[in-house]
Amino acid sequence: MADKPSARWPRRWSQPDVPRPGWDKEQVAEAFREWRAVEQYFQQVTDPGLVDHAIYLLKAAEEKYRVCLQAARHRGA
Repeated sequence: MADKPSARWPRRWSQPDVPRPGWDKEQVAEAFREWRAVEQYFQQVTDPGLVDHAIYLLKAAEEKYRVCLQAARHRGA
């Protein structure tokens, strides 16, 4: 029997009185700069072997920025 999807996440994060991890404006800005730097790297890569690597880095940087921004908004930063 498979676990419910919500059972995999820490229960404490689903409780409203427990603060979630958050980031401040400077950390969000740093994540944005990292995302843009990786985007430039992706645009410049020509080796087929490195294209997959660049895509992986780009997706990770985008997700990091999205999570940082969402956490900052949640905190009201």
